[in-house]
Amino acid sequence: MIYSLSAMINMDEQYRSFILSLLSANINVEGVSGKLVNIVDVLMRTSENSEVCLLLDKVLNSKSYEVKKMLFYYNVVSSIYYVQTEKFRDAIVDYINSEFFKIDYEKLKKHYGNNNGTLHAFPTQYSQAFDFKAFQASFKEDMSNYMEKKLIKEYRLNSIRFITDDQIKSDLVRLYYYCYLDTLYKTRFIKLVKKEIPKLKLDWI
Repeated sequence: MIYSLSAMINMDEQYRSFILSLLSANINVEGVSGKLVNIVDVLMRTSENSEVCLLLDKVLNSKSYEVKKMLFYYNVVSSIYYVQTEKFRDAIVDYINSEFFKIDYEKLKKHYGNNNGTLHAFPTQYSQAFDFKAFQASFKEDMSNYMEKKLIKEYRLNSIRFITDDQIKSDLVRLYYYCYLDTLYKTRFIKLVKKEIPKLKLDWI
């Protein structure tokens, strides 16, 4: 059903208007529910549409961190338009720096265990929100190759800089090193981090 609805939203304007009106009528962002999980899944898959972004804004602006987590921990790792917007990036940075996250993060790490704890406890979409290399073409219109390469580096460094807690910063660098980056780039990345953020302790290397 999720795939069918997503396809229809992307395919036809009349279908889109009808389906989004139904989804809008059923969005309740006061708490997590199975219905809301399914709606968020459809919306994230079709977020190139401006009408869809307006509905996702309701979730992003919810007063409930548990509701926001459905976006931040959305488990599809691909080029999602909404994740690449500035408003999403600002919101997930605020979340990472919240007291709620610090407590929840430790709980999730214990839940998932030592081997995979950090990987699964860290918000799935955090690194995606700063992966400028994977951003859709609409974010790079009329941009030179030089500027694109510069922004790829700056966005990744900013994903670390914007975190206020040094241990969480270090955890993110470790995820980049072991999970996210190509093997050939890992050593260069660590050298770059040490140069740009010299006070950050990376004891795990």
